[in-house]
Formats: sequence, C-alpha cells, structure tokens
Amino acid sequence: MANETMKPWGHDLKRDPDNNMLVGPDGCHYDTPQAAFYFGVLNFCVCGVPEEVLEHLRDVLRILDARSRESRAQNPRPKYEDSAWAKRTEELDKLLGDGMLYWLTLYWLDSLDLTEHGSTVSGSWLTPEGESVLAMLNSVEDFDGAL
Repeated sequence: MANETMKPWGHDLKRDPDNNMLVGPDGCHYDTPQAAFYFGVLNFCVCGVPEEVLEHLRDVLRILDARSRESRAQNPRPKYEDSAWAKRTEELDKLLGDGMLYWLTLYWLDSLDLTEHGSTVSGSWLTPEGESVLAMLNSVEDFDGAL
C-alpha cells in the first residue's frame, strides 16, 4: 500500500470561511478531497459512473504501488515469472486488458505525474503525487458519498 506517512492528496486544501467547503485547485468549492480531485484536477463530469471511476483508479494505483514495493522487497531475485513484479503485472493486465485501454491508462497516469517510468511506461511506478492520491483514495471505503 502507499507509504503510510504520505499525506493524502487534498490535505492542504483551504476551507472557505463562509461555508466551510474545500476550495479545490480550480477555485471551485467541494465537500470532499475526492470531489476536488475528480472535478478540479481530472476535470471529469458527474454523469455515468464517477464513483466506479474513482474505485478503478484506486485499484490501478494500488497494483502499481504494490508491484514496486513487493518487487523491491524480494531478495534474492526470483525468476521473472515467479516475481512479485510479474504477478502484479498480471493483475494489472486483468484489470485493464491488453489493448489500448491498458496503454491509454498508463500514458494518462504519467501525464498527470501520478506515475514515473524508465524505459517504458508499462514499467511505471508511483510518484510522490501518485502515492498521495492513492492515500486519499484509500481513505474512503465507499465512494458513493465522496462526490
């Protein structure tokens, strides 16, 4: 999971003294940090299934985070197919598929500075910003009331 000392995204958002609402990075007012991130950073709308989108994002970030942490902890290094990296990559493949959604998601996360990568985006790991967003998303059990 994300670094336990990582402050969740939105911890530093200011509250409007007139209505006690959070002021998002876009200057708009929100009830929760999750809403400020969803609407104010991602610029998504509320139609469709926004709660499921946040859950899906959280799941992708959790896999990327676990893959990096578990892989670094494995010593001595096993064969690739037995490694934590390979197992977590399989989970990511199941979640995203192996088509354009996989690549689009990884490029999108990289463009938001939530991930970093070396020679290929498929080997991404979370940035401190990505860890912070994951901590914020992990702080919610049920996204139904988060937006």
